Amino acid sequence: MLLGDAGLWLRGDDLLHRLEPGVPWAFPGEWRLATEGVSGPGMDFNVMTQRSRASAEVTIATTAQQPGAEGIAFVLKGDWQLAGNHYSPASGIWWQGETPGAFMPHSEEASLLLADIRRHNEIPDRSKNE
Repeated sequence: MLLGDAGLWLRGDDLLHRLEPGVPWAFPGEWRLATEGVSGPGMDFNVMTQRSRASAEVTIATTAQQPGAEGIAFVLKGDWQLAGNHYSPASGIWWQGETPGAFMPHSEEASLLLADIRRHNEIPDRSKNE
Protein backbone atom coordinates (compact mmCIF):
# COMPACT_ATOMS: atom_id res chain seq x y z
CA MET A 1 0.00 0.00 0.00
CA LEU A 2 1.29 3.43 -0.91
CA LEU A 3 1.55 5.80 2.04
CA GLY A 4 2.40 8.95 0.10
CA ASP A 5 0.27 11.40 -1.88
CA ALA A 6 0.80 10.21 -5.46
CA GLY A 7 -0.24 7.01 -7.19
CA LEU A 8 1.69 4.98 -9.72
CA TRP A 9 1.23 2.20 -12.24
CA LEU A 10 2.43 -1.36 -11.80
CA ARG A 11 3.11 -3.25 -15.01
CA GLY A 12 3.79 -6.96 -15.37
CA ASP A 13 3.02 -9.87 -17.68
CA ASP A 14 -0.57 -9.27 -18.82
CA LEU A 15 -1.07 -6.75 -16.00
CA LEU A 16 -1.42 -2.99 -15.73
CA HIS A 17 -2.66 -1.86 -12.31
CA ARG A 18 -3.06 1.65 -10.93
CA LEU A 19 -1.87 1.73 -7.31
CA GLU A 20 -3.52 4.55 -5.36
CA PRO A 21 -2.35 5.92 -2.00
CA GLY A 22 -4.19 4.43 0.98
CA VAL A 23 -5.70 1.54 -0.98
CA PRO A 24 -4.32 -1.90 -0.05
CA TRP A 25 -3.59 -4.26 -2.95
CA ALA A 26 -2.54 -7.89 -2.48
CA PHE A 27 -0.50 -9.74 -5.08
CA PRO A 28 1.84 -12.75 -5.19
CA GLY A 29 5.41 -11.74 -4.38
CA GLU A 30 6.86 -13.74 -7.25
CA TRP A 31 5.14 -11.53 -9.85
CA ARG A 32 7.68 -9.52 -11.82
CA LEU A 33 6.43 -5.94 -11.63
CA ALA A 34 7.84 -2.64 -12.81
CA THR A 35 6.64 0.81 -11.82
CA GLU A 36 5.59 3.60 -14.14
CA GLY A 37 4.56 7.16 -13.44
CA VAL A 38 6.66 7.66 -10.33
CA SER A 39 6.78 11.43 -9.79
CA GLY A 40 9.05 11.61 -6.74
CA PRO A 41 10.13 9.91 -3.52
CA GLY A 42 7.50 7.74 -1.92
CA MET A 43 6.82 5.40 0.94
CA ASP A 44 4.92 2.13 0.95
CA PHE A 45 3.88 -0.60 3.39
CA ASN A 46 4.43 -4.24 2.46
CA VAL A 47 3.55 -7.44 4.30
CA MET A 48 5.04 -10.65 2.95
CA THR A 49 4.13 -14.10 4.23
CA GLN A 50 5.00 -17.62 3.21
CA ARG A 51 1.65 -18.75 1.77
CA SER A 52 1.90 -22.26 3.22
CA ARG A 53 2.35 -20.84 6.74
CA ALA A 54 0.42 -17.56 7.02
CA SER A 55 -1.67 -14.93 5.28
CA ALA A 56 -2.09 -11.22 5.88
CA GLU A 57 -5.02 -8.91 5.38
CA VAL A 58 -4.42 -5.15 5.35
CA THR A 59 -7.31 -2.77 6.11
CA ILE A 60 -7.68 0.89 6.95
CA ALA A 61 -9.54 1.50 10.23
CA THR A 62 -11.19 4.71 11.41
CA THR A 63 -13.11 3.24 14.36
CA ALA A 64 -12.19 1.18 17.45
CA GLN A 65 -10.63 -2.20 16.63
CA GLN A 66 -10.05 -5.47 18.47
CA PRO A 67 -7.07 -7.03 16.67
CA GLY A 68 -6.23 -10.72 16.44
CA ALA A 69 -3.29 -12.58 17.93
CA GLU A 70 -0.66 -11.37 15.42
CA GLY A 71 -0.32 -8.23 13.41
CA ILE A 72 0.96 -4.75 12.75
CA ALA A 73 -0.71 -1.38 13.37
CA PHE A 74 0.63 1.84 11.81
CA VAL A 75 -0.98 5.23 12.45
CA LEU A 76 -1.72 7.06 9.21
CA LYS A 77 -3.58 10.10 10.60
CA GLY A 78 -4.65 11.47 13.95
CA ASP A 79 -3.99 10.00 17.37
CA TRP A 80 -4.59 6.43 18.56
CA GLN A 81 -4.37 4.42 21.73
CA LEU A 82 -2.70 1.12 20.85
CA ALA A 83 -2.08 -1.49 23.55
CA GLY A 84 -2.57 1.15 26.26
CA ASN A 85 -0.10 3.68 24.82
CA HIS A 86 -0.53 6.86 22.76
CA TYR A 87 0.62 6.83 19.11
CA SER A 88 0.74 9.63 16.53
CA PRO A 89 1.15 9.49 12.72
CA ALA A 90 4.05 7.46 11.30
CA SER A 91 4.33 5.33 14.45
CA GLY A 92 2.90 1.98 15.42
CA ILE A 93 3.35 -1.45 16.93
CA TRP A 94 3.60 -5.13 16.07
CA TRP A 95 2.57 -8.04 18.25
CA GLN A 96 2.68 -11.81 18.20
CA GLY A 97 1.05 -14.54 20.28
CA GLU A 98 -1.93 -12.75 21.80
CA THR A 99 -4.10 -9.74 21.13
CA PRO A 100 -2.74 -6.47 22.55
CA GLY A 101 -6.25 -5.25 23.46
CA ALA A 102 -8.51 -2.63 21.91
CA PHE A 103 -7.21 0.06 19.56
CA MET A 104 -9.03 3.36 20.06
CA PRO A 105 -8.99 6.47 17.86
CA HIS A 106 -8.49 9.73 19.79
CA SER A 107 -9.24 12.26 17.06
CA GLU A 108 -11.89 12.70 14.36
CA GLU A 109 -9.50 12.34 11.42
CA ALA A 110 -7.82 9.24 12.86
CA SER A 111 -6.98 6.40 10.46
CA LEU A 112 -4.94 3.28 11.13
CA LEU A 113 -3.33 0.75 8.82
CA LEU A 114 -4.06 -2.63 10.38
CA ALA A 115 -2.38 -5.80 9.11
CA ASP A 116 -3.96 -8.94 10.55
CA ILE A 117 -1.62 -11.93 10.21
CA ARG A 118 -3.13 -15.39 10.45
CA ARG A 119 -1.08 -18.54 10.73
CA HIS A 120 -2.29 -21.61 8.86
CA ASN A 121 -2.36 -24.97 10.59
CA GLU A 122 0.62 -26.82 9.25
CA ILE A 123 0.25 -30.49 8.44
CA PRO A 124 3.59 -32.27 8.91
CA ASP A 125 5.00 -34.09 5.91
CA ARG A 126 5.14 -37.61 7.32
CA SER A 127 6.50 -39.11 4.11
CA LYS A 128 10.01 -37.97 5.12
CA ASN A 129 9.88 -40.16 8.24
CA GLU A 130 8.77 -43.38 6.54
